[in-house]
Amino acid sequence: MLDDLLPGLAKPPAAPPLRTAPTAEPRPETVTELSRRIRMQLETGFRAVWVEGEVSNLRLSANSPHAYFSLKDNDAQIACTLFRAASRPADLQHLKNGNKIRIQGSLTVYIPRGSYQIAVSRIDPVGLGELLLRLEELRKRLAAEGLFDPAVKRPIPFLPKRVGIVTSPTGAAIQDMLRISREQNPGIDILLAPAVVQGLQAGPSIAEGIRQLNALPAERRPDVLIVGRGGGSIEDLWCFNDECVVRAIRASAIPVVSAVGHEIDHTLCDDAADLSVATPSHAAKAVFRPRTELLAGVETLRHRLSLSVTRALDAARRRLAAAADSRAFARPETVLAEHAHTVTLLEQRMDTVLRNALTAHRLRIASAPARLTAALQNAAARRRLQ
Repeated sequence: MLDDLLPGLAKPPAAPPLRTAPTAEPRPETVTELSRRIRMQLETGFRAVWVEGEVSNLRLSANSPHAYFSLKDNDAQIACTLFRAASRPADLQHLKNGNKIRIQGSLTVYIPRGSYQIAVSRIDPVGLGELLLRLEELRKRLAAEGLFDPAVKRPIPFLPKRVGIVTSPTGAAIQDMLRISREQNPGIDILLAPAVVQGLQAGPSIAEGIRQLNALPAERRPDVLIVGRGGGSIEDLWCFNDECVVRAIRASAIPVVSAVGHEIDHTLCDDAADLSVATPSHAAKAVFRPRTELLAGVETLRHRLSLSVTRALDAARRRLAAAADSRAFARPETVLAEHAHTVTLLEQRMDTVLRNALTAHRLRIASAPARLTAALQNAAARRRLQ
C-alpha cells in the first residue's frame, strides 16, 4: 500500500463518494424460460454433430420405446437417447457397454432436469465400417448365386432320431442345449462336432464341423444340424459371416438350424440356414420337441382314428339293418317268384318278336322271283324302245 511505501508523506483527504442515479432491475426469467432459451441456442447451433466415444450406462428395455446411454472418453461423458422409431435396424446391434461407436445426432436440452443430451439418429461401429461394407458386398454376391433363396430351404424334421451340433464344447450354448434336450426329450441321440466359434480360425473350423457330420455313415448321420454359439460382440460373431460357413451350410445334405448370438444379432449364417432362430436355447426347443407334446399329439390322433372307425361301423350297421328289413330278406320266395314271372314274360315277348321277324323274311324270299322277273322284263322293254 501507499502508506507502507511512503510513510513520511501526509495522507491526502478522501474524495467525496459519487452519487449515481438508481436504475431499474431487469425482470428475472423463470427456470423454464431460461432452459427453453438455452435449448433454442443449442439446437440452433448444434443441429448436426458427429461424436465418437465408448458406450456406457446403457439402459435398453423392451417396455421402453427408446434406448438411453452415455458416450464417454477419458475426460468427459455426454448423455444420449436413441429414438427407436427413427433408428435403423442395425443401430441397436452396436449398442453394448464398452463398444466404441460413432454417432450422428443433434444436441438438445431435457428441460425438466436442465440437462443436455444428444438425440441420436445414426450409430456406426468404430473400426468396423469397412468390414460392414465388405460384408454387404458379400451378402449381395452370395444372394445373387441363390444361396439365400427361400425356395432352396428344407423343412426341419418333426421328430429327429439324431441331432448334430456344431459349436464350442466348452461354451454356455452347448450346456443350455444339452439341458433342454434332457428336459424335453432325452431319447434323442446328440453328436457334437467341436468347433472354434471366435477368432480367425473359427470360420474354417465351423465349416469343417458341418462337413464331418455330413460325411458320417448313413446309420450314424444326424437328421438335423444346429450351428451356432451364445451372445457376444459383433466382432465375436463375425466368423458366422464367413463365406466358407455359408457355402458349407448350403452344401450340407442335412437341414441346418442357425442359432447365433442373441435376438438382435444377425449373420449370413442365419440367411443361409434352413431355419434361423434367435438363440441356441430356441434352437434346442425347436428341435428337441417335448415328449409330453408328442404324446399329446399321438393321443389326439388315436382319438380321431377311434372316432372315425366308430362312425364307419355305425354307418355299416345302419345299411345292414336297412337291408335286413327289406322284402328280399323278409320274403325271398316272393321276390324270386316275381323275378321268375318277369323272365317268363320276357321269353314270351322274345319268342313273338323272333317269329314275326322270321315270317317277314320268308315272305320277302318267296316274292323275290316274281320281283326279279318283273325287273328283267322292264329292263328288256326299255332297251327295245331305244
